[in-house]
Amino acid sequence: HAHKLMIDSSVEMGSTLSSDILCLATSPSYQSTLQQHQSREKEGKHQVHHSYYLLAGGVDGRIHQWTICNNSFHDAEIVCAPGHDGRVNALLVCNDLRAAVSIGNDGFVKCWKLDCKESFMERSVCSVNVHDDEYIVQETSSDEASTIKLTCSCVLDEKQDLAIIGIGTACGKVLLAEISKDDDDDATMSITLLYERTAVEGGCNIHSIASQNNNIIIGHSKGIAIWEPGLLTSINT
Repeated sequence: HAHKLMIDSSVEMGSTLSSDILCLATSPSYQSTLQQHQSREKEGKHQVHHSYYLLAGGVDGRIHQWTICNNSFHDAEIVCAPGHDGRVNALLVCNDLRAAVSIGNDGFVKCWKLDCKESFMERSVCSVNVHDDEYIVQETSSDEASTIKLTCSCVLDEKQDLAIIGIGTACGKVLLAEISKDDDDDATMSITLLYERTAVEGGCNIHSIASQNNNIIIGHSKGIAIWEPGLLTSINT
């Protein structure tokens, strides 16, 4: 069966253009599953129904999160918040960090907490704007530097308290960023830009990024580029 989840336009929630969905991500809802498990134990029932989050970003800059229980889309709980100034081009989930990451045309990389009681407006725990990185701006042509659009992203490596993500741009560059959790406070995270490299000369669009065996595979408007494993290994060490 096909299910349809409606998104209403709302100026209050940050809707500026339309509700067209551009990207999706999913993540297990550990908090909801735990609550269901405890509730059913009290009732003497042993069957546990799992739930998960469905995340969506679109043209209007909003981030939406549905909590889907028992694979039922009927009456799914939804929360949303203004995420970016303009298009949300990619969403990904770092399961070990229990966080979602969004990127957009505004040049921001934002990290959102999952499994928390705060309103979604308060879940953006950290962000970084590539326009504030002097090295990246210096290495980008003057015409492109003021509007470095982030187009795609991929989790390249993930450990318990740290994740390395690859980020594509509309000017042919690929950025590597580290998302880490504070040693003393699990709720505190930070994003650090580690590396910038031109995937192909000529300022073409980076459309997709994937990773396998520490190879970084980059799809762009002129073809495919593959970076060798040494790059990611050197960053991790």
